[in-house]
Amino acid sequence: MPYRLPLISLLACALIGCHKQETPAPNPAQAPVTPEAPASAQSVPQAASQGPPPGARPLPAPPPVVAARADNYVRQNIDGQVDPFLSEQLRTFIDQKKRFPESFAEFAMTRLDSIPRPPEGKRWVIDAASLQVKAVPK
Repeated sequence: MPYRLPLISLLACALIGCHKQETPAPNPAQAPVTPEAPASAQSVPQAASQGPPPGARPLPAPPPVVAARADNYVRQNIDGQVDPFLSEQLRTFIDQKKRFPESFAEFAMTRLDSIPRPPEGKRWVIDAASLQVKAVPK
């Protein structure tokens, strides 16, 4: 008789299970940009830095502090002044999350207490090709 209670408890736990939900497979169309891709296929001209890159899905509007100081979209092969601190924070984000941030807003809200003011007349941009944050003309 005394062995039935633990046996019933074990059977109940086995029947209930953990109910862990499977995560859906990533959609290749929504996969983050990786530096291994050929630069010629992902190169974005400097003039297109104000809007989303071609083929990018629209992002939610960034908070005003991000919109005032940074381009919200991740870019490739951007010419600009590298910021060592922000670039190190970007690499830390990538190491921890094992992916690129979808936007500057995601990066800033995850890794920064506040967004540093860029040099006058410039804004921050994430360059995925070089894994750096750069100051580029507005």
